[in-house]
Amino acid sequence: MGLTEDKKFENFTLILIISNSFCLLWYDYKDRGNECAYNRYLEQGMRIFTWFFISEAVLKIISQGFIKHRNSYLRDPWNILDLTVVITALIEMIFGG
Repeated sequence: MGLTEDKKFENFTLILIISNSFCLLWYDYKDRGNECAYNRYLEQGMRIFTWFFISEAVLKIISQGFIKHRNSYLRDPWNILDLTVVITALIEMIFGG
């Protein structure tokens, strides 16, 4: 990928992170059973965001390498944070319901 494609991908990812943050902000955490259609809609959106973030992490790991090379995925602290969030989201999706 060229420099402009990388920047476009980063900007798109940033827009999705901000959008996901707003979904988390607007979610009604008092509605434990997700009885409100609004919460169900937000939860579906957050699930889509999660799948995108999983795909993003996998693509970056494939393109950069995981840990061995100097510029590999886990050599960047932001990517370590990103992977931690992705793994946490996966655990929540699998075991959280």
